[in-house]
Amino acid sequence: SLLPDLEVVIPEREQPLAPRPVPTDPGATEEAPLAAGQYMMQAGSFRTHADADRRKATLALLGVESRIQEVTIDNDETWHRVRIGPLEDPEHIEATRQRLAEHDIDVLIIRLRE
Repeated sequence: SLLPDLEVVIPEREQPLAPRPVPTDPGATEEAPLAAGQYMMQAGSFRTHADADRRKATLALLGVESRIQEVTIDNDETWHRVRIGPLEDPEHIEATRQRLAEHDIDVLIIRLRE
């Protein structure tokens, strides 16, 4: 009963990428590269602006510029998304994702429609 209240809706103009496949071979570490295009990275979605601002500050300390996007869901609930981008360079996107993962910050990579 709690999960429907925690759902975050992504606007239709953005398309989330499918999760990266987990290699079946333990020795395989190569991941599929990102296709050309513009991407946005989401480093969290929070109910309070203060929590989003803390994440933004953490990202700034890691040298990553971000912004907070407020969205209203079902006309009554406001969420605060911490967004990085738009970005185009796949190598920069992957390097940023890895740097954030080293600091236990998971990101959602979203391909923007052209």
